[in-house]
Amino acid sequence: MADFKGMNGMIALKRVALTCVALVLAGLAGCSSSSTHIAYVTLPTSNSIAAFRVSNHSGKFTSVVGSPFAAGNSPNSIVLDPANKFAYVANQTGNDISLFKIDSSTGGISEVMPRTPAGISPVALAMDSAGTFLFAGNVSSSNISVYSINASTGVLTEVSGSPFPTSAGASPVALTVSPSGKYLYVASSTLGLVFGYSIGSGTGVLQQVPDSPFTVGSGPFSVAVDPAEHFVYVANSLSDTISVLSLDASTGTLTSLPNSPSTGKFLYVANENSRDISGFNIDSSTGGLTNGSIAASVGSAPTSVATTK
Repeated sequence: MADFKGMNGMIALKRVALTCVALVLAGLAGCSSSSTHIAYVTLPTSNSIAAFRVSNHSGKFTSVVGSPFAAGNSPNSIVLDPANKFAYVANQTGNDISLFKIDSSTGGISEVMPRTPAGISPVALAMDSAGTFLFAGNVSSSNISVYSINASTGVLTEVSGSPFPTSAGASPVALTVSPSGKYLYVASSTLGLVFGYSIGSGTGVLQQVPDSPFTVGSGPFSVAVDPAEHFVYVANSLSDTISVLSLDASTGTLTSLPNSPSTGKFLYVANENSRDISGFNIDSSTGGLTNGSIAASVGSAPTSVATTK
């Protein structure tokens, strides 16, 4: 079990050889009549994707039949569309994005060819809650590719003006879109910052929000927004901490907090070095993380987690 405590807006994680490279908030209460949901985990060293059925009550992981599934070259990030029909995977060394169809009965996935070109070394993906746009963070070209999504087929089309540049040397490694679809947050592991962008309605065009960028811990590698759009959590791989920031819904500006309430039920962290997934309960009154334990061992170094709703 991990030890954790609040410190200057961060929650410390102390585990031997632990690297926090991905996290996902799962607000499960009232989301589905099912007692379980599905979690997909990218495994770049084996060019595959692991799939797990997760208990909505306990957060326990059980492997899906057929898992792991073959993927592209170094799959590094995965996101699902709101209807849980499609999964999108960023292939870092392939410089492209894979589209998968999801079997609603088994949780299995099958790839749809051809793959969509991205920038150089895409390592992060994010999607708005309406399933209208997909965002890809290209770490080596330090820019963000933006695509519109065909709701029927899942096919991607790059929007006008894409890719959009970030700051020099920012090397975006993680992205998340606020639940309202108004803001995109981008983690820069090289600079220890999170950049905030407004998303143009109907266009996907990006513009930085006031006071962006925002200082977080050392080596931020993943970012998530709570379902109520009040708080942002950032996993810092070099300091083994999770930064907690409040979100101003009217401007998109972030402010660091020692601990903050959240409406999510679970927080999952992919631990690359220890090759497992940590599961935390989120205290709804304090925002603190409790009962940090291993939810699943995956056998290969995980870099991204996505769950059905």
